[in-house]
Amino acid sequence: MWQRLHIARSLVARTDLMLLDEPTTGLDPENARKVREIIHALRDQGIAILLTTHEMSEAEKLADTVAVINHGNIIAQGSVQQLASLQHIDHVTMYAYDGEASSGTPSVKEELQKLDGVLWCDVFESHGVLNITIAWSKTLSQERNIKIPVDGITRLGDRAASLEETYLAIVQNDNISASNISSAATPSSSPSLLPLNK
Repeated sequence: MWQRLHIARSLVARTDLMLLDEPTTGLDPENARKVREIIHALRDQGIAILLTTHEMSEAEKLADTVAVINHGNIIAQGSVQQLASLQHIDHVTMYAYDGEASSGTPSVKEELQKLDGVLWCDVFESHGVLNITIAWSKTLSQERNIKIPVDGITRLGDRAASLEETYLAIVQNDNISASNISSAATPSSSPSLLPLNK
């Protein structure tokens, strides 16, 4: 309610720049969607929107440009695709492993992390199946030529890296603790993004 009221007040003032802090936090899904629609409409009218959020998916939906801030300094800035490229993430591949999940998790992950071009590997178990996500620095055609050394792995598909995955790569590659990343609006808070709409 307050977020919608804040946006409505800004509309009455007809400003060229709108500052929003966590615009959909605490809203139910329907109202969050309405606020996102309003933000997109304002952007389409040429209003510049500067917002802060800890919600990676929210930033991905709303922002044209994302800036990651550490101790008041922008350490990375660009579109989600540009940030992924800066972290050398070409694409992400999803796999499923039908071996024994509980005993296979550490060894499967260790084997996959040794592969040439693997930036990181995430493995989690769901309903007795290991779900594996690998970020590759290799191109898709190069990656497809790499032999996966674990029997029982099925390739499920490829996609671009999400903002959350890219953010974690930025934090890891820059040796920055996630607890040291702060927002412009609340300097003492932990992982935060400063998305910018043009």
